[in-house]
Amino acid sequence: MATASSPLTDHLRCSICTEVFTEPVSLNCQHTFCKSCIQQSLKTLQQCPLLKPKPEGVEQTTAGQDMCSKHNEILQLFCDTDKRFICVVCRDGKAHAGHKFKPVKEAQDDVMEKLVSDLIYLQEDINMVVRFLESERGITANTRERNVRLKAEISSQFEELREQLRLREEQAMREIEDMDMDFETKLTEIEEVLAEGWERQAILKSAMNIAEMLSMLKLYNLLRNSGPRQV
Repeated sequence: MATASSPLTDHLRCSICTEVFTEPVSLNCQHTFCKSCIQQSLKTLQQCPLLKPKPEGVEQTTAGQDMCSKHNEILQLFCDTDKRFICVVCRDGKAHAGHKFKPVKEAQDDVMEKLVSDLIYLQEDINMVVRFLESERGITANTRERNVRLKAEISSQFEELREQLRLREEQAMREIEDMDMDFETKLTEIEEVLAEGWERQAILKSAMNIAEMLSMLKLYNLLRNSGPRQV
């Protein structure tokens, strides 16, 4: 799988396979390749596959070595103080007096080692961020799933509560209607008793007007036996 491109990894890529170096090796021309890639390439080309004209001020020998533009000597050293490639004549000059030097190959290996180390640490940081992101995505998914269940549970509970309230409302309305019917029945009975009372009153008044004592007593006894209705 191809590695994602970045300013750092671009400097750590083999120009043959375009992947990050595997067992990097450097040629005399200071170009670096994967060990297996350059071994395969040298079987056919017999030279560095990247040999090309150098920038102005730097000459190149037939062997592909960089030359000092001032002294026409091979750039064999790296000035660690000025961070530049120099030849042995430059090293002995006043401009580099007291400076620290190292062979070009050693300097290149040091830089390559630092770059690879930085890449490893960067990859570790990326892996940590990826793991954190995956964890957060899992937490988010679980939270969303829990919220869906919670919404469904709340909706179900409120629906049950609404049904209970509806049934309670219907029951209360029936009770009120039954009370209304009881009142109506009671009023009807009272009105009937009252009517009977008025009727008995009228009869008693009529009895008082009967001149014959026997007839009056019979009517009175009849009224007593029938008795008034109880409400």
